[in-house]
Amino acid sequence: MTTHTPTTPASPLLALPDDVLQRVLVGVPLDDHYTTALVCRTFRAVVTSPQFHAVRRRSGFAERGIVSVGSADTLGGSRIRIVNKSGVVARIAGPLHVDRFASTTDGARLFFTTLCYGKGCDVVLAVDASSRRWRQFTTLPHTDTEHTDTEQRYHCIEWHNGCLYVAGGWRGASFPGGNVDSLDVFTEATGSWANLPPMPHAAAMAASGIIGNQLFVAGGYQLRTLQVYDIATRTWTLRAQLPEARAYGTHGVVLDGKLFLIHQHSRTLVYDPQSDRWTAEKYHTPWNWGDDEHQFHACVHEGQIVVFLMDGSAFKRAADGSWSSYRPRGHYQIRDEDTIVCESVLLG
Repeated sequence: MTTHTPTTPASPLLALPDDVLQRVLVGVPLDDHYTTALVCRTFRAVVTSPQFHAVRRRSGFAERGIVSVGSADTLGGSRIRIVNKSGVVARIAGPLHVDRFASTTDGARLFFTTLCYGKGCDVVLAVDASSRRWRQFTTLPHTDTEHTDTEQRYHCIEWHNGCLYVAGGWRGASFPGGNVDSLDVFTEATGSWANLPPMPHAAAMAASGIIGNQLFVAGGYQLRTLQVYDIATRTWTLRAQLPEARAYGTHGVVLDGKLFLIHQHSRTLVYDPQSDRWTAEKYHTPWNWGDDEHQFHACVHEGQIVVFLMDGSAFKRAADGSWSSYRPRGHYQIRDEDTIVCESVLLG
């Protein structure tokens, strides 16, 4: 007598071509991707592939989140976190330290420059939140890794149309002194740097932002200038001066076609390029601690300006300019970190 062992029929989903299976799974929420990948090897291969994340973006299913990178004041490297997710999703080992003045995003990746204890470094790293990975993107063009007196710091970096722009900063072993007026651009497609027309005024510790096809560089050490570079015509112009000097402790973000200068002590300044006017918002920032310095970083997320402080607190700005505590869904906290950068990106 012959006996047969019952077998569980394979799911018809497994017989589908990969491109069809991608369309079936494309709407699965990001938080469920890990569980989906555990179902079988076929599902895992689909949801972890770069093509799958590209399909989610094209189909409108990609979810946006805030990615932060923080460094402690030690040689312990940096930690990459995603707001709303618990724990550290990746680590950057070694002596690299986050330069909190320089970060930007292309919408999917976070770019930031680094400092290296003991010598100039100025490596630009790229964090891909969808893959939870990072890599060295490029090195600033004026960097000499053997001499700290040539390292570039306190510069502005902005991403636009496949290119990374680096404006101003200073070079030297001490500050102030050595402020530079350079503007350089790195084109990802060619992997090369090019020099662009210099700024009218050398500026370090300035704030910046991209509006349309123009790069705005506002303020800087002992400066009230607003310098605007037109990317199409490769020319600089000067716009309305800032009402007051803004430098150290200022972050620039762009929202609704306006440039916001957020400071650790003072009220937020807003520049409207249509009227060429600055206004000071009536509400003071809630983290104003007098003369004490507190590290923070700002970004725009889901139509609001969000500010993260190194003590673990976070604040969001309402449409009327008022501020309130920001409590993301899920578990999130920054602790034991000296500097942070953050940007809002598509997670996948």
